[in-house]
Amino acid sequence: MKKIWILLIGCLLCTSLTGQNINDFRKQREQEQKQFRQQEDNFKKQREEEYKQFKAAYEAEFERYKKNYLAYLNGEKSVLELMASDDNLKITPLPKDQRPKAVVSSVKDEKKALDNEIKFITRSKPEDLLGDLSKSKDPLQQVKDGVEQLKKWNEDMEKDGSKLQVLTPATEPIKEEPKKETPKAEPKKETVKKEESKKETPKAEPKKDTVKKEEPKKETPKAEPKKDTVKKEEPKKETPKAEPKKETVKKEEPKKETPKAEPKKETTSISIPEGKPTAYTRLSSKFGPRIHPITKKQSTHKGVDLAAPKMTPIYATADGTVTFSGTQGGYGNFIKINHQNGYKTAYAHMEKLVAKKNEKVKKGDLIGYVGSTGQSTGNHLHYEVYFEDKLIDPEKTM
Repeated sequence: MKKIWILLIGCLLCTSLTGQNINDFRKQREQEQKQFRQQEDNFKKQREEEYKQFKAAYEAEFERYKKNYLAYLNGEKSVLELMASDDNLKITPLPKDQRPKAVVSSVKDEKKALDNEIKFITRSKPEDLLGDLSKSKDPLQQVKDGVEQLKKWNEDMEKDGSKLQVLTPATEPIKEEPKKETPKAEPKKETVKKEESKKETPKAEPKKDTVKKEEPKKETPKAEPKKDTVKKEEPKKETPKAEPKKETVKKEEPKKETPKAEPKKETTSISIPEGKPTAYTRLSSKFGPRIHPITKKQSTHKGVDLAAPKMTPIYATADGTVTFSGTQGGYGNFIKINHQNGYKTAYAHMEKLVAKKNEKVKKGDLIGYVGSTGQSTGNHLHYEVYFEDKLIDPEKTM
């Protein structure tokens, strides 16, 4: 019996001890759960606060981005309008064989593309771009990535607007080339014929006039005195005066013909932009189509960037008239030369301007010096070539 009682008492003691242990374990678990929930709540609150902060920063960067990018687009548009203008100057169309064949795009097409980008940016909201700025599915990480990306782009935009776009292979604009040739072929034949007729008529008339004026001088004053006087005196007067009259006519003819034919051929070749506008170390950015990484809209880098040391001389690539010399937004110190035959050239980011507005320049004349004015990250010359309202690859003229 004693053994049985001892076993029962031992079992009762064991059960009491295990129950106490279970209660202690439960209390400990509850405390741990409370701490975990508190930490989770704190984490959520912290994330919410971070999200609010980063969202506000993102929206601020987005507005800054819109302002910078719209300023860049409007600047590009104003330069296009400036370069398309003939500046109220008399333009002599080039013959068909001297007109450029390879044209990438036109001013009209480029303005359309810029207008589409301007509409897209003005209508866009901050949340519309998050998918392009970040690949993360976490909203907080998306906003963080967006702030970092927009900050970088804004810094690039404020230094050099062209850095916002990425070079891509040309695809679509090449299909638009055949539209440009047909409407402008007919009027060029008429202008060439008019110029030829003007050259022939003034040279034929003066030769006949000079001969006729000298003939009446021989007959009228010298025929009458020969009859009145003695016949022996006649041969003395005729021989010395007839010879010098023939020599004067022959000497005058070659002087008029030779100097007028040569300069006309020289001006047509010199007036077409050819050669390098400056000595450069490398071609830092080529001419061609670009696609915006966010808007996916296509535009064109309308010239070439020629990297060169500061104050490297810049020369006119053809004869013409300077129709703009001053600052032009992101282009900095800017010069436009109208060559008065459909060709126009542009020179941007210059450190110092030498040529002034309305000044006549010849090929090889100094017009300024290389710099980094406007939206530019380093010393270089941005050089553009236009024919009428079409964009030409400047590298092909160099």
